[in-house]
Amino acid sequence: MMSAQTITLILYLILTVLYLPLIVTLYRRPAGQENAAILLGIYLALASVFTLFEGLYRAGEIHIVTPQVANDFQIYGALFLSFLLTLAVLSFIRRRPTCVQAARDCLSQCRMEGY
Repeated sequence: MMSAQTITLILYLILTVLYLPLIVTLYRRPAGQENAAILLGIYLALASVFTLFEGLYRAGEIHIVTPQVANDFQIYGALFLSFLLTLAVLSFIRRRPTCVQAARDCLSQCRMEGY
């Protein structure tokens, strides 16, 4: 029979492997979204590494001095990942104004032509 720690490690490893299809999908990024794709790729790579290390820690394979240190790693890791995700969203949004501007130009042209 498997112990709870082994099951936990297997579940975290499965979760880590689930990041791989997302990273592969980023290679087929749309034109003009390269910066956002790079930031999301970095985010996914770091998230998978953090998930792997957390799984190893929860399974007892990695020994950290105190649980407080492990909590600090989790907190600062989540903070860093949220910062990267915010940068990726901002990078994605910066590309959007060109589409919005094109729609405004189209509407103003339609108004000028009397539609």
